[in-house]
Amino acid sequence: MKNSVYTGDFYKIGIGVFYTMIVVGVIVAIILYSGMTAPTTHFEDNKMEISSTGYNIEFKYSDIIKVDTIHSLPEILSRTNGFGAKPILKGILK
Repeated sequence: MKNSVYTGDFYKIGIGVFYTMIVVGVIVAIILYSGMTAPTTHFEDNKMEISSTGYNIEFKYSDIIKVDTIHSLPEILSRTNGFGAKPILKGILK
């Protein structure tokens, strides 16, 4: 079996490519899962916290000056950090 396809350099390259594909697939799955998870809100007596994968923000109720409803969000010009899939944008948006 000296010249077999299952031995030698071709086999080693194939195994390397297979393991590389597995590692890349796992990394992509983790990124997609973490990006697609919905943010959570947590309310306490004097503050509220909004948490998402990698991003947390905390507001004290005393720091809120005005609350209003709007009909649409302003146009997002750039995303400097975070996750972006068509319906989902997370991160630092301007």
